[in-house]
Amino acid sequence: MLLLDVAGRPLYLGREKRLASADQRIALYGSEKGCSAPRCDAPATRCQVHHITEWADGGRTDIDVLTLACDKHHGKVVPSHDDARRGFETITIPDGENAGRTGWRRTADPTGEYRVNHQHHPAELYRLAQQHHRERQQQFADAWRAQDLRAQHEEFVGSIHDDIAAILDGPHGPPILENLLAEDDAANHRHEAPPWPMDSYAAA
Repeated sequence: MLLLDVAGRPLYLGREKRLASADQRIALYGSEKGCSAPRCDAPATRCQVHHITEWADGGRTDIDVLTLACDKHHGKVVPSHDDARRGFETITIPDGENAGRTGWRRTADPTGEYRVNHQHHPAELYRLAQQHHRERQQQFADAWRAQDLRAQHEEFVGSIHDDIAAILDGPHGPPILENLLAEDDAANHRHEAPPWPMDSYAAA
């Protein structure tokens, strides 16, 4: 079965043909601009057309399931029946901000995370740079805020701890409390000698 695009060019070859057509290559050059493996900067002119689902696994030669891969990365993609399973797997990201893009992951990666390549897409690089800038700005703001709080603590709270320690540090207890008790004893008549002789009460 052969499907054509709106201009009558064959972009969906199904299982009829394994190798991508010239029109498919041109479409991929325009959309992907280079190798789709994460962080790879190889241009499209140095790439091969790669079946996101390997041809050996039943992949189709359709434009929406093809991608570009340089020689270095294309040779490391392994089909599902490979016993060793050492290399990369590729899928089409189903949803999220990278929906429709080619995702790559190492078969030995325990996280199972698929990553996309932003190197050939200036708008995506700009968005990532902005995100990194905001994160760094927030880190500096948090560090400044924490330092400012420490300075306020030393200025307003740190001295209070010293004052409390001085108040409570006495040979027989808090000196201020001792002074207050002594002043209370001196001012309280119950601790003064009575004006009458106590012996008369004892004799009675």
